[in-house]
Amino acid sequence: MARTIANLAGEEKIAPTHLAEALQHRLKLGMM
Repeated sequence: MARTIANLAGEEKIAPTHLAEALQHRLKLGMM
């Protein structure tokens, strides 16, 4: 999910902010 967020942000590399956003989405969806 972090890769997709980075792609949507137009970034080549995954940043810590992308990981944090992915984690938030996973927690909201009950995936963790």
